[in-house]
Amino acid sequence: MRHPDLAYLSWARSLYGRVRLDLASSNAPSPDWVDLGVTPDELPLLGGDHRAGPPELVELLGQIYGFGSEQVACGPGASGVMALISRALLTPGGDDHVICETPVYEPLRAVPGAMAAEVTFVRRPGPGGSGRLDPGEIVAALRPTTRLVVLTSPHNPSGRRIPPSTLQALGEAAAAVGAVVVVDEVYLDFAGVDAPPAATLSPAIVSVNSVTKVFGLGGLRVGWALCQDQALIRRIRAAFLHDSVNLPGPSVALASQALRRRDLLVARAREGLPNALAVVEAWAAQRDDVVFHAPDAGAMGWLELRRPGVTGRPLAERLIRDFETLVAPGDFFGDPCGVRLGYGGRSPGVLHEALDRIGAALDAGPTGTPG
Repeated sequence: MRHPDLAYLSWARSLYGRVRLDLASSNAPSPDWVDLGVTPDELPLLGGDHRAGPPELVELLGQIYGFGSEQVACGPGASGVMALISRALLTPGGDDHVICETPVYEPLRAVPGAMAAEVTFVRRPGPGGSGRLDPGEIVAALRPTTRLVVLTSPHNPSGRRIPPSTLQALGEAAAAVGAVVVVDEVYLDFAGVDAPPAATLSPAIVSVNSVTKVFGLGGLRVGWALCQDQALIRRIRAAFLHDSVNLPGPSVALASQALRRRDLLVARAREGLPNALAVVEAWAAQRDDVVFHAPDAGAMGWLELRRPGVTGRPLAERLIRDFETLVAPGDFFGDPCGVRLGYGGRSPGVLHEALDRIGAALDAGPTGTPG
């Protein structure tokens, strides 16, 4: 298995938390001990041994999302679960084929590629993938050797959701060739606690989620997969046993407590998003060199750059260097003509100041000279 550098993650790890005005992050603020209703002395230091995963966590996830305990697999965050699915379904050095949307969060396209699978990219239309996915293009790309179709909903970086009818049709088409549709749903709960996972639509669909984005608990590294196909869940669990054996006990306990308080924490994560979105849209509407494409759900959207000579990476670098402001360059996702803009969880003052600084950086012109 090859492990190429993940450019976005290397960039993010070097900058997140180190730049004063952050409009790059896409997760909700982290809760504190009071929010979780637990104290450190209540946490177990050991994880319970159980071949099906942490029983309490598996049971909670099944109850929340409407799945049986044999239809849930846990792993180290959503990215870790995606790696487990790839290991369960792909043969290194074989002739396996994977279809992946683009633009997309980099690890989702890199993990199957690291397994030496052939990857076909299907582009979501619109700036930053803000248009609607064409299921016909994915169906046309299916082969007898296709094993995975990798999608995100809400989409990263645009925040757009895939309609259930589209997902159901893709599940049926994938099943016909023996493939599985994996839907990264780490932003799904931003749509509300009643938003159903894609895995409810077809046994050929796997929903992947975690406590990272909406719950703001990325440091726990707890994620899960939901699927009606119990045989596939067993394969994912087997892949996990070859890797980590158990999830850390404190992480499982905290993730379980967060899920018990899901309604409260999801409401907290969604609070203020309409007002923050209105601030971003009003700022963008006053400019003729950008267009903001609002999400269907989530705390981020796509900022399309329309001034000739201005692209996402140089703008992001200038914002870091000269304006103490962070945005996520679009080329990391597969579209250099914009940036992902995160606006959730920022105070009004921080949001206004950061947007003003983005405007100042744009007004400086393509090379930093007055425009």
